[in-house]
Amino acid sequence: MRSFYDDPYIERWIEEHRIPDFGRLDMKVMAECFNMEIVIKELEHAKGYLAKNKKDKSTDPNTFMVLLDSKQSYSERLFTFAHEFGHYFAWEVLGWVHIVAPNEGQNAHTELFCDWFARELLLPRRLLSEPPFDNLYGAYTTFPDFCVSEETFLLQRMARGDISPQFKLPDNEIICLRCCNYEYYRRNCSCNQYRKQSLMVLRTENADQLKLPIIFSK
Repeated sequence: MRSFYDDPYIERWIEEHRIPDFGRLDMKVMAECFNMEIVIKELEHAKGYLAKNKKDKSTDPNTFMVLLDSKQSYSERLFTFAHEFGHYFAWEVLGWVHIVAPNEGQNAHTELFCDWFARELLLPRRLLSEPPFDNLYGAYTTFPDFCVSEETFLLQRMARGDISPQFKLPDNEIICLRCCNYEYYRRNCSCNQYRKQSLMVLRTENADQLKLPIIFSK
């Protein structure tokens, strides 16, 4: 699996274009700046998707529509928007060719990239070295203000090397940086054995069998 966590070009691009620079991502303003229309409606088979905006009659052919599922919460829609923005970035900035991948592996490569891009757009790692993120208490009281999930916060911490790349949450969920909890990569990831153990723990109601380290650097 390719690692996207050390791409300074993408990090600089996000630093220069994210709105606002600090705080919760303003997806409405971001969309306007990049000729996107956001449409929130009930979707059947997807949380969201990005498409060319055929309704736009302007002279600019590069307008896009981001469709978001109305059944999602606001924070879920925000992540989905950031993920679909990752597709836009891959096509329009990086020059990736948009194709329907013939196999699961190629699809997983693209989707994993867009998930990483979404996390970096929503909660840039550069911010995690600044107050109030520079201590554990401040970080845990602040990250909800960015309207991101605990998983996003922890994966970004992992990517910085602040915490162990694999550990278990109190509800027995395993968070893993190596596969980013993405099913295609998780099948062969070392965390899979812990997931199986965790299932056995739940079945036997013995919550003390699995302990993975949570170590903050500060």
